[in-house]
Amino acid sequence: ALQRFLGGYSHVDQGRVAAFAKRLAGAALCAEAGEAVGALGVSRQLLAAYPRTRCLLENERVGTGVFNPTVDDPESAVGLAAVLWDLSLLRMHYHPAVAAAADEVARMPLGGAVPPALGSHAPAELARLHSTVRGDFRPAIPPPRVGKKARTSVLDRQTSKGGEASVLSLGVTLSSLIESDIHERSSERSGLDPVVSALRRHFSETKEFGVNAGLRAEVARLRRMSTKAREHAEELKKAKAEKKEKKEKKE
Repeated sequence: ALQRFLGGYSHVDQGRVAAFAKRLAGAALCAEAGEAVGALGVSRQLLAAYPRTRCLLENERVGTGVFNPTVDDPESAVGLAAVLWDLSLLRMHYHPAVAAAADEVARMPLGGAVPPALGSHAPAELARLHSTVRGDFRPAIPPPRVGKKARTSVLDRQTSKGGEASVLSLGVTLSSLIESDIHERSSERSGLDPVVSALRRHFSETKEFGVNAGLRAEVARLRRMSTKAREHAEELKKAKAEKKEKKEKKE
């Protein structure tokens, strides 16, 4: 409706047109992706039809006064004093269509003829095509790349085979980690990238934590076995004492 109201007349207050374009750009910041594309499409058509309103693309104030977005009448909003800083945020929008539409408006020439917009769709059609209300995303999001499997710790690899972590293998792993740490520190002295060194140290410490967790689990298992053996020995000792006491009473 706004496009039909303003686009077909040559004698229109350009301050009113600038206020409409500024409000459309501000509304696109908090609108759904399809609606934002449609609003930016209408803003581009307004700026293309009324060259004086392209002063909104400059940083310097052209009109007199200060833009007031809260007034009801657009003519009293001093639209020519506004700046389309909203486009700077919209160019970093998560939706590529919104970012492309904002970049297209921001790159408009300040004077002269304006080349036709990318594509032949009207703003309403663009809003429908790029709408995400029904969960669609255009262009489609590419599936994630299949990368290498994450390296697991020694404890995870050994327990995944159906066995229990042995203290011997963990001790061997600790010695290899110590050697790798020594090699790592020597690499740092040789001028290795500090980020690479920090990452290596982080993953080395993560492995050591996994080994430590395996050792703790092994100690807890041995402690439980020792407690059960002690309780069993005390029960046998108590049973022998009772048996001896009954034998002495019979005699």
